[in-house]
Amino acid sequence: DVIHYGGRENREVHNIYGLHVHRASWEGKLLQSAGQERPFVLSRAFFAGSQRTAAVWTGDNAADWGHLRVSIPMLLSLSLTGITFCGADVGGFFGNTEPELLVRWFQAAAYQPFFRSHKHLDTKRHEPWTLPEEYLKVVRAAVVERYNLLPYWYTMFARSEADGQPVMAPIWYHFRHLTSVYDLDNEYMIGEAMLVRPVTSAGARHVDVYLPPGVWYSGSTFETVQGNQLVQFPVDLSSTPVFYRGGWIVPRRERIRRSSWLMRNDPFTLFVFLDPAQNGSHGYLYDDDYHSVSRESARFYHVTYVLHPDPANHGAAGGRLRMQRIPIPGTTELLERDEMRSSVQYIERIVFIGLQVPIQRATVIQNTSGERRNVEFVQPPSEVADRRYFGNRQAGVVVIQNPGLMLSSDWELHLVTGLELKAEL
Repeated sequence: DVIHYGGRENREVHNIYGLHVHRASWEGKLLQSAGQERPFVLSRAFFAGSQRTAAVWTGDNAADWGHLRVSIPMLLSLSLTGITFCGADVGGFFGNTEPELLVRWFQAAAYQPFFRSHKHLDTKRHEPWTLPEEYLKVVRAAVVERYNLLPYWYTMFARSEADGQPVMAPIWYHFRHLTSVYDLDNEYMIGEAMLVRPVTSAGARHVDVYLPPGVWYSGSTFETVQGNQLVQFPVDLSSTPVFYRGGWIVPRRERIRRSSWLMRNDPFTLFVFLDPAQNGSHGYLYDDDYHSVSRESARFYHVTYVLHPDPANHGAAGGRLRMQRIPIPGTTELLERDEMRSSVQYIERIVFIGLQVPIQRATVIQNTSGERRNVEFVQPPSEVADRRYFGNRQAGVVVIQNPGLMLSSDWELHLVTGLELKAEL
C-alpha cells in the first residue's frame, strides 16, 4: 500500500535507501582523508550500483549445513549481477557452530571474494583459537592459503573493476559452450585459473567434482587430472578440492605475516601450470600501494611462458618466461613508473608444474643490457626439494630459486632441456 511520488510502489525503490547510505558513508570517508585514502564500507543493504562503493554480505544466516551449501549459489548470483565483492558470514550468524561445520565454512570462504567470520552476541564464541587443536590447525591452513593467494585475488579485482568480470564465477562463465553445466552451482571458478568445490556435507569422505576440458592440477598434490569428466575426489577434514588450470600462471606471496599490510613489500612466487596441448601459459599480476586512490604506483603485468625449440637442437622444447608491463585495466597507456616502489618488488621463486622433460639449465637474460646468467633450480629427484612445491609428483616440477628478477627490469627466463654448448652461455 506504500506508494511514492509518481505512483511508484515501495518495492521498486526500497533498497535504494541502502545504496544512498553506504554511498554517503564512502564519500564521507574519502573526504576525511582529503580524497587520498580508499574507503572501505560494508553493507547488508544494497542495490544495482552498490559495487562502486561497498562490499556486501548475504545477511544473517544460520550455523547450518544447508546455509553453507546455499551460500555458494547466493554468491554466484551476486557476482553475476556485478556485486563482485561479496561473502557470507563464516560459521553462520545465528546458532552455535559445531567444529566440523566451522572448519568447512572457513575452507569454503577462504576461496570466496569477501572473507569474514561473524556471530550473534548471544551465541558461543567461534574464533578459530577456541577450537581443539585438530580443528585449529586445519582452519589455520585455510587462512594461510587465503593470504598466500592475495596477489591473485588483488589482480582479479583490478581486472574486474575495469571490465566487470566476476571474480567468483559459475563454471559456464568461462566455458560457455558447456550447456550441461549451466545449472551447476556447488563449484565455481576464481578467475580463469582456479576451480573450487567446497565440502558442504557433514562427515563427507568424497565429493563429486566436474572438471571442464583441459588439464587440471590438484591444489594439494599437483597431480594431473584430465578434464571433461566428473571426478570422485576423496576428502578428509583437511581437504578442500581446489584445482589449477593448465595453461595459466598464478601469482602468490609465500611468506607468512600477521597481516596483509605487512606483506605489501614481500616478493612474489609465480606458479606456472602447463598444458601439453597448448604452446605455453599466461597470467596477470597487478600491484600498487594498496591504500591510496592514486594510480601513480599502479603496475599491471602480463606474464607469459612460451615453448621454444632447443636452440642447440640437442633435446626437447624448452621455454621462455617473460613479464611484460602493460596498461593497467581500464586504460590504454602506460603510466609513469613509480621507481621507489618498483625498486623493492621482485620475484623470489618460480614453480613450473607439468614440464614434460627435465631441464638442463635455467638462464636469465636482461633484455636491456644483454647480460646472461644461470640461476639455480631444483627438480625431482632432489634431497633439498621443498615438499610444498612438489606435492606427490615425482617429475614434471621445477623450482627456480632466488632468480633475482626485479619487476622494474626487462628480463626473460629461459628453460633449456638440451645440452647447451658453453659458447652459447
